[in-house]
Amino acid sequence: MKLAALALLVSACVRPPAPVFGERPPTGCERAVEPRCASWYAERILAESWRPEVRDPALVHYMALVADRLVRAGGLGPAPLVHVLDDNDAQAEAWVSGTIYVYRGALERLRSEAEIAALIGHELGHLAAHHEDVPPTSHRARLDDEIEADAIAVHLVAAAGYAPGAVETMLRAISAGNPVACADAPAADHPCTGERVARARALAVGLPTGELGIERYRAATADLVVGDDPQRAATVGGALVFARAGLALAPGGGTVAAADGHGIVVQGETIATVAVVSRAFGLLLRSHPPAGQAFIVGDHAALWIMVISGADHPAHAAALARAVRRPRAGELAGLHTTRFDPAAPRALWPRS
Repeated sequence: MKLAALALLVSACVRPPAPVFGERPPTGCERAVEPRCASWYAERILAESWRPEVRDPALVHYMALVADRLVRAGGLGPAPLVHVLDDNDAQAEAWVSGTIYVYRGALERLRSEAEIAALIGHELGHLAAHHEDVPPTSHRARLDDEIEADAIAVHLVAAAGYAPGAVETMLRAISAGNPVACADAPAADHPCTGERVARARALAVGLPTGELGIERYRAATADLVVGDDPQRAATVGGALVFARAGLALAPGGGTVAAADGHGIVVQGETIATVAVVSRAFGLLLRSHPPAGQAFIVGDHAALWIMVISGADHPAHAAALARAVRRPRAGELAGLHTTRFDPAAPRALWPRS
């Protein structure tokens, strides 16, 4: 839920145009900006910048089926859109617009369909209780929102025919790397892990046993990438290789300020400069802001280039063009992706 504030910022400061990035806004959002509309616009902006998604239609469809099963069981109305973000963080978040984002790092820690239902159910709990429509008035209220979402998740999971104890194991798996100590909870974004686990366990007592759906989860996550994917970005022989994007940065590119698995930051360039590279490699120019602001080009699911606009110097364009080339066969040969192993042991809080 950490990005919900951006939606409120858009709501307060911006009257967005339509359409945005080729998509029409939701009904009722053409002229007025309410939280639901602001969230939709904020998502479009983030999706075009630093939030790459996992390109696995079968996995995304599977997640949608789980969400739909929960929604139908709880009588919650239309099923939310579910996106899988290509990010190692073990978390998920819901937006006012009704979209749920599940991070790839969270999927790595889970072991059954019931546990992914528990994770999605928690986010559905936030949406069902309208936690994002009205910001909490206090830190205590924000913690109460998390506890309420956990409780809703238990009942949704059980109503959908899943094992309600999966909420407890989901919380223990997600919290294993970074649990919230009860002594730290008053200043944290979430309640202490021990309290959440105990409440989830108590709520599951007496509810129908339900199913785990382990084999379905294993089949759906068979192609899931674990950890940093060298196919996205890797340093090979002094060159930074973006295998998925079909690009490489050779040494000597003085205009490149920084680069990582998500893209390249270039200083002192203009839209005309980057358009040269875009045309050369078949990339799509995404946005055209005023000079002096950052903008994004490229395929956000494979590579983006952020440019801090400056004076239009033809020499910069030439330097950037010299720095970028196609990857060589030898550079691609050793870039092996690690796939998810659902049978591998995992950490559960507390460690035994």
